Amino acid sequence: MALQVQAEGGAAARRTAETGRPLAERLEPLLADAEPCGGYREILRAGPDRRRLARESVALLRQEPTSAARDGLAERFAQTSVDLLRGQNSDAAGPAARVDFAARPVEYRRVLVAVTRHGIVTAE
Repeated sequence: MALQVQAEGGAAARRTAETGRPLAERLEPLLADAEPCGGYREILRAGPDRRRLARESVALLRQEPTSAARDGLAERFAQTSVDLLRGQNSDAAGPAARVDFAARPVEYRRVLVAVTRHGIVTAE
């Protein structure tokens, strides 16, 4: 049932993943550059240029949630997650999806990779 829910939600899930990909690509380098701001010890170890870059990256990172909220990304990500976990049309069997996921994570990853066309399936 839970795998069927993922397959049926495939087009919407794929669109949401494709929308999120540019956001992730923007955030990744900013997060790496902001690393020295992660703690007092890290900022002390960084040189002046690295600290300046970190402060600039943190400022840019603070702007991203506003931009994402304006584009409605948080709501889309949340809705897709809820749809995949509970099932279509509030199906009574939907809550079992979370338990089913815990029991069969490799199958879920395989379906998610197929739906989003991104990622690698690994056995646990």
